[in-house]
Amino acid sequence: MARKLLMALVTACALMLFLTQAADAQSLDTSGQLVQIKHSIITIQDLEHRGLMTRSEADRATAFYVAQASQLVGHQMTVQQILAVPDPPPQSLTPLQAFAGAITFLNVMLVLAIIAVGGAFIYLFRHYMRILFRILAHVPIVVYELAFYVASLSGALIGWWLPDPMHQSLALLACVLFAGALAFSVSYRRELAHVFIIAMILFLVWTPMAVLFTSSIVGFFAIGALLAAIGWNDLVLWTINALGAHVRSSFSEHIEHATLAGFIVLTLFVSIRLLSGFVPVLTVFAPGSVLLGSVFGLGGLLALSDRYYPRSSTRVEQHEDETDDEFAARREQTREQDRKVQHKRYWGFQIVSIVAGIGAFFFGSVLQISELQKIGGTFFVIYLLVKLVEIPTRSRLMFAWLVVGTGALTVGFCWFALAHPELFRAWLFLPG
Repeated sequence: MARKLLMALVTACALMLFLTQAADAQSLDTSGQLVQIKHSIITIQDLEHRGLMTRSEADRATAFYVAQASQLVGHQMTVQQILAVPDPPPQSLTPLQAFAGAITFLNVMLVLAIIAVGGAFIYLFRHYMRILFRILAHVPIVVYELAFYVASLSGALIGWWLPDPMHQSLALLACVLFAGALAFSVSYRRELAHVFIIAMILFLVWTPMAVLFTSSIVGFFAIGALLAAIGWNDLVLWTINALGAHVRSSFSEHIEHATLAGFIVLTLFVSIRLLSGFVPVLTVFAPGSVLLGSVFGLGGLLALSDRYYPRSSTRVEQHEDETDDEFAARREQTREQDRKVQHKRYWGFQIVSIVAGIGAFFFGSVLQISELQKIGGTFFVIYLLVKLVEIPTRSRLMFAWLVVGTGALTVGFCWFALAHPELFRAWLFLPG
């Protein structure tokens, strides 16, 4: 699995390098330097107008900046052309900052209330449907399914004509009701009882809803459904069964699939950030892709690279014609082979983790995606702390001293970072 993750990282790197060409075409650095030269020339003209510079001094200074601008763009520029360079627009909040700013007390209460209303409606519908089904046994089940889906569609249609905050609130309610309707269908149509099918249906329905209603909350749920379809199957099984379906499937015992799915979603976030200038509506999926992608991608790597992560071992059973000594020897040989394999896997995941952290640093800087830089920095700090705790100790007393030392180092680092945020703001998520 470490090899698969490394291949996924290499593929993601190739995709990001390809997308870098589109980002570089915008010539952000050149434009910024031209704007600085423009304001320098304006300052020189103002000083000359106030009599603080002579005409010859102003001409020499202006010629110096004109030569700098001409060298920067690769052709001769005039003062009028430099002064015509537009100022950059005021820096706006990133999608992640806007999403975090929306997490206020009232908004959290609103989302929780909508989910509670949707869950209660689903329960009441199923309760009274059972009563009606006993009374009207001749009515086919498809009629009740259509009624459930119509209720979901009605919530979306009503919300479409209402202003905010009812506009996006009813869109979220419609999405919750659709999930309940799908769970109802799954409970009676066993051909739908597959995690991938359920998650993909939710993703394909919630995605246009997020776009039409420009809702980051619905976009967050859509990205979660995509993550479930790719590899995070445990939660979608629990959710869909909690809504009333009965999907039988063995829960995954490892976190590798969730980690791989997280990196795919994180790559999707990078693509969204690079293409958002051409397709602004894609920004509704940015918060979900960066949060879920980083938590399950890099968070999964932290678990997989941990020394204490439980790794599977080969089960050895004694054959009928095998003596106890032969069985013990074969079992010991198998255990030795397992230890070698686990040792290789452990160091393989260390390499993948380091490559992932450096990749987040590098591409966040090259593509000018501050969130990616901060994710890489946060991951690197946590990774180092985890490696410190993994130092082998021979007693609980030594382990306690190790925890004290690691904790003291963490506290000191946090104090220093909070006291000097200008040194770490580009690499870590800091308040303010």
